[in-house]
Amino acid sequence: MMVRTLNHLRPSDHPQRNPANPHGAEMDDIPVIDFSPFLQNDVNRDSKFHVCEALLRSLQQHGVAKLANHGVSYGSVEEMFNLSKEFFDLPAEFKQVCAHPSTANPHRGFCHVGLEKTYGATGFERGLKDPLKVHDVKESFDVGSKSDSLYHNRWPEESALPGFRARTEDFFDECHQSLCHIMDALALGLGLEPRSLAALHSAQDHELRLLHYPAIDPRLLDGSRLRIAEHTDFGTLTLLFQDSVGGLEVEAQHSMRTKAEVKSVAPFRAIDAHAPIMIVNIGDSLERWTNSALRAVVHRVTKPQPINDTDTVETLLLPPRYSIAFFGKPDRTQSLKPLSNFVTAARPAIWPEISAHAYNQSKLVRQF
Repeated sequence: MMVRTLNHLRPSDHPQRNPANPHGAEMDDIPVIDFSPFLQNDVNRDSKFHVCEALLRSLQQHGVAKLANHGVSYGSVEEMFNLSKEFFDLPAEFKQVCAHPSTANPHRGFCHVGLEKTYGATGFERGLKDPLKVHDVKESFDVGSKSDSLYHNRWPEESALPGFRARTEDFFDECHQSLCHIMDALALGLGLEPRSLAALHSAQDHELRLLHYPAIDPRLLDGSRLRIAEHTDFGTLTLLFQDSVGGLEVEAQHSMRTKAEVKSVAPFRAIDAHAPIMIVNIGDSLERWTNSALRAVVHRVTKPQPINDTDTVETLLLPPRYSIAFFGKPDRTQSLKPLSNFVTAARPAIWPEISAHAYNQSKLVRQF
């Protein structure tokens, strides 16, 4: 029997999910924000502030925002996807040259399917001690700043993939610049001092991650496996580019589970946006700084919208999925205690003192 992939499905084959369906996800109605007015010098302050308000509103309501004209060139995004595919297509022995260690540190290089266990940190930020073992079906390649003296990058041989290292380093730099602009917009929207948030990221202690989710029979994504398990990101903001395959879902902010409810089923929203649109989502560090005024969004990657429990799946194979995530992270020495602007007598600090690096490590070690 010929195997069809979702890429071959016609629009009429795509059933609309019922938002009340506990096995599905709400449909995506998050608007795309044109970020270009904020980046232009000749645009008036009101136009810039309109962008800031739209960004803040989307992050508050959904935990994510979608940006067009975000400052990372569309050509760079396309090239990075092509390089990512070339990397993951390399024979195993070439990828093993830059293999991630079996332990958490250094969090650099190639992770084969099964090495990283995202479920280990599922619910960590809400105090969950014994998360369900939901295994990831993904492989990844992690890169830090070329100037990072603590954790050194691991690269394939230049002869195996000429230009890969140089272009990846350039892309990292582009993403850092974009992150700083988005942080500036967020600071303005929140009424903070200009550049105050971007200044907390000057050391560029970020991580760039290339992700490949291999083709898979959707029946194998049965609850004990997902393309990536539920989690929140460690840093401040994540800048994400994804292909058109689908499957990314975020927990609805209006009904985010408490510590007591973290094992219960929650409503999720499918995010329908693909490169060059940038998806921006809130991480734990920004939630802590804002004293939970902005909340880190729980997200996962599972079956895309066209596949549900009632579909005939014998002839369907989920195609490979690729995404690129830039995890914006505070300088390692920065404190994650709530910023004074978000602490009042009526709302005292929720989160205790901890350094950004200590917090990052406290979650990372649970995943290896």
